[in-house]
Amino acid sequence: MADFVTHHHGPSIGYVETMPWTLFFDGSPCKQGGGIGIVIISPQGLSFEFAYTIKPMTTNNQAEYEAILNGLQLLQEVKVGAIEIFVDSQLVINQLSCLYECKDDILRGYYEKCRSFIDEFPMVTIRHIPRAQNQEANRLAQSAFGY
Repeated sequence: MADFVTHHHGPSIGYVETMPWTLFFDGSPCKQGGGIGIVIISPQGLSFEFAYTIKPMTTNNQAEYEAILNGLQLLQEVKVGAIEIFVDSQLVINQLSCLYECKDDILRGYYEKCRSFIDEFPMVTIRHIPRAQNQEANRLAQSAFGY
């Protein structure tokens, strides 16, 4: 199984690789609502943390997609070039890397929105990380809903 996928757009002639912005995220769902946590690190090492409450969701994968979608929107708003995304959900990384087909109707909507955002960045690298290495985003997600 591939650990990452790199995505390039546009001509490669004269392309100067830039240091990527880094995105960590996590979603924490529950029936009464939930939270998402996002950590974005600039190429200079500045860290930006975001915590949002989300509507009630039934699965962790829905919350994960909600979190990555919000992270991608934030990165697009500041018009970054290269991004590196760290994902602790095996299903989400395999779907975004096009290794697994997204068959669930609800997840497919999230998947398509995420892919459309990803397609707008010049370079995207998606890497899997163990859940234990994603504790800061997890803490933000849980605190957003008051866990």
